[in-house]
Parts: sequence; C-alpha cells; structure tokens
Amino acid sequence: MGWVIVAILAIIIGLLEDLAPLLAVLAIVLVIYGIYISIKNSINRKRQQEEEEERQRLNKVENEVARLVAKFTPKKLTQLKEGTTYTLSVSSDLLNKAVISQVKKYKKDIANSTSEYRTISSEINNLLACNGSKDPDYKLDYLTKINSKLLQMKEVCDKLYLRIANYQIRLLNEDTDVMASIRGAYRSLSSSKKCVFENEEYKDFVTTDAPAELTIFKYKFAPVILFVNHFYYCLFSNVVLVFDRYGVFTTALDPTAIKILVKYNTDSVTVWNDRFPGHKHIDSDSKCVEQGTIRTTYLHTCRDGTIDLRYSHNPRMTYMTNTYQYATITIQILAVSVTFTASSEITATAFEQAKRKYAKRFNQMHDPIPDLLSLLECVESSDHAKNIQRTYASGNKGSNYFCEIVGQ
Repeated sequence: MGWVIVAILAIIIGLLEDLAPLLAVLAIVLVIYGIYISIKNSINRKRQQEEEEERQRLNKVENEVARLVAKFTPKKLTQLKEGTTYTLSVSSDLLNKAVISQVKKYKKDIANSTSEYRTISSEINNLLACNGSKDPDYKLDYLTKINSKLLQMKEVCDKLYLRIANYQIRLLNEDTDVMASIRGAYRSLSSSKKCVFENEEYKDFVTTDAPAELTIFKYKFAPVILFVNHFYYCLFSNVVLVFDRYGVFTTALDPTAIKILVKYNTDSVTVWNDRFPGHKHIDSDSKCVEQGTIRTTYLHTCRDGTIDLRYSHNPRMTYMTNTYQYATITIQILAVSVTFTASSEITATAFEQAKRKYAKRFNQMHDPIPDLLSLLECVESSDHAKNIQRTYASGNKGSNYFCEIVGQ
C-alpha cells in the first residue's frame, strides 16, 4: 500500500508543476477580487452611515415640526347649535322658562366670540399645513419663518378660548340632600340581585355618557343622566336639562315632568335547605313578608311521603314556603314610561324616598320678564319693542333663581 500512496503524491506534484502558471494567475485574480470586495464593502458602509445620519436628521426635523404644530394648534371648542334635530312635545306648565331663556341668551352672547375664535383657528391651521408640502425641511423652514406671526395669532386665540371656556351658565340653589337621594335611587339598581326590565330597549337607560352641551353648565353636583327615546335627561335637584341624542340642548323641565311610581308585589317561594330557588323577580335580597312553617322530608320518598330505603344516600331536607315582596318601579318621563322590577327592598325604598323629595314644583319660581322678551322677538319689530329689550338687557345681570351666566 505504501508504494500506491507515493505514486499518487508523485502524480499530484507533477500536475501542480504543470499548472503553476495557471495557479499564479488565479491567485492574482483572487487578490484583485478581494481588494474589490473590500472597497465595495467600505463604500456600502459609508453609504449606509450617511443614510443613517440623514435618517436621524430627518427624524429630528420631523419631531421639531410636530412640536411646532402641536404648540400652535388651537384647542377644539364644543360645537354649539341653535336648533335640535329631534323635537320634544312638552306642556307649557312643565317647562322651566327661566333656564331656557338663559340658554338662549348664552348662545347668542357667545356666538360672536366663537365665530372669531373659529376664524383665527382656521387661519392658524391653514398656516400649519405649510402650503400642503410633505417635505420636512420645507415645513421646518416655513414654520420657522412665520413663528412670530403664529405666536401672535395663538395668543389671541388662547385668550378667546379662555373667555369662551369661562363663559358658562352656573346652576343655583342646588340641594345636596335631594341630589343624594336621586343618585342613591338610580345607583341602587346595580345592587339589586334581580332587576328585570319590561322593555329590554331601556335596560341601560341610566348612562354615564354626558351630552356635549352639558359642558356649558357649571354645577356643584353631577346629575343623574337618563337616555330615553333619543333624548338625554340630566336630573338636577331643581331642574331637568334635556339634550337630543347629538348632545344639543333641547329644553329645560321642572322635576315634576318625571314621575316615579312604586308598586309592591308578593309571591310565594319554597326555600329548600336555606337555598333560594330560581325566580324571575325574587332573590335572597327580597323582603320576606310572611314566613312559612319549617317542614322536613327526604331527597327520595315513597308515595306516602316516608323515606325510601332503597337509596343509601338519602339525606334529610328542610323546606318552607315563604311569601316575598318585590317592587315594580315605573319612571314616567313625559309620555314615555320605563318599567322594571327590583328584588331588593333597598332599591324600592330608595325610589320611594326619591319620589317624595323630587315631587316639588320649581318652575313657578322664575322671572316673567324672559317670557315677555320671547314674545317681543316673535312680534313685528317696533321701536317700542326694541326699547323694552334694550332697557332689560342693560339692567339684566343674567341671573335668576335657577341659574346665572358667569365669566362675562
């Protein structure tokens, strides 16, 4: 075997000697290719570094542009509207004309400031659009050039916004006790173990969603808000503010526009081993008005009621048939009624208390002059009518028993 290996080595050496010129050329090519790859990689690294630096620079520019846009972007105002999409049929004696009059005055007074604010806001937004350019460098250069102009406009805009934001209708003579009673009644719904609505559409009629134009009112105690048939009813202690589904103020009602009816019902329920059975309206939080006699039996019995000895597991059971009370509560809002049953005695009692405290009529406690002004607006304009309006407006402080306009 040794001579075979020597022969193979001899052949390889001979071949290498014959291929020496070719190998030398190949080595030169490989060296040149290695130099080329090295130079190419160096160029790529430099280009990538430059691209990364440019990316970082553009990122800084875009961040600065975003900062300037955020700095000068005007704040959004609540959109106030003159009319309402939905109409509500209300008897005149249920309207709180004093509040309605103040809201009309408020919207009229604030219209000019709001219009001026929106005009300046629109001009600022147009400038911030940078002529529609998407080039960050152009945007930054453009915003830098008009910086002083933007500062002046934003200062005017902020003053107007502050004036509008502070211009509100403050509710007066709020009653802590009445509001606590109303809020407690509606909160008790969630604590009742069984609360069954006659119409599932009204299941979530108590809401935490506040209508948009509620922000124009300033108050101490947050209202209970009901949403029924496209309208929000915000219950305060001496007035009910009504807004349509889009949050636009619709009208103001006397609390007597909302009636609470509580009716008590009873039903017999058999309780086994102190375990309350399933019942549509009654649960363990229901008041027991009549307790039955405790009786005993077995899980398995014969026809005559004696223990069935065929079962090894046949526990003794106690049972009694009690009479329980639950309440049917109806909330009547104008022509709409929301009816539900509550198993909890606490819920029924809470609504009974709210019913007593929320039954007082308040809408008679208002100044009749706003009604006179409303009539004058409806009749044909005359110098005499204008004189009356002008005289009242000059002496009017924007205040009555229910509310006053503040921040003028």
